[in-house]
Amino acid sequence: MCRHATLVLFLCYTIALTGIASSAGCPVIQGERAPFEKNVTIFLRLDRTEYRLGQSMVMEAGLRNDGRDPFYVYQRMGWGPGGGLALRLKDQSGREIAPVMQDDGMSPPPPKNDDPSMFVKLYGGQLFGLQRELPITDLVTAPGRYTLQIEYRGAMPCNWVARDLAAIPALWLENASLFSGTISFQVIP
Repeated sequence: MCRHATLVLFLCYTIALTGIASSAGCPVIQGERAPFEKNVTIFLRLDRTEYRLGQSMVMEAGLRNDGRDPFYVYQRMGWGPGGGLALRLKDQSGREIAPVMQDDGMSPPPPKNDDPSMFVKLYGGQLFGLQRELPITDLVTAPGRYTLQIEYRGAMPCNWVARDLAAIPALWLENASLFSGTISFQVIP
């Protein structure tokens, strides 16, 4: 067989295997809402509502199960779109602006794709989230009134885990984003 034909066959085989692996056992359709999503609240709390440019903001954000049935969340939550929690910042005119320092946290892949300990099981009334201290100047450069919101998107693609784990009620990367309410804060000179 000629060299080019071998290369073409190899590429076709690789593409076919990739397609099989990426769809194997993943019951979630891109952008689909999780059936238990109505019981998930994305929360955001700030330590106060007024800051000076030289101060820091303490924020807490995460998920709460407001239902009775448990669901699962990938336990390596972080700040930034790749970590699950992304900041949405708007100025006083309601226009979305980028924070001065962009979060770029990435959740690492699981060490083993069949290990259920990579997930946190949230029972009714339980919370899972993060706290951080953020200098105001990492968010904005000028005084004014701003609003913050958290966008949550699961950090784990369901096709990265074993078939039996892909079937658990979890918030996957493939699910649609969930949003917290907005919180207003003011920055003074």
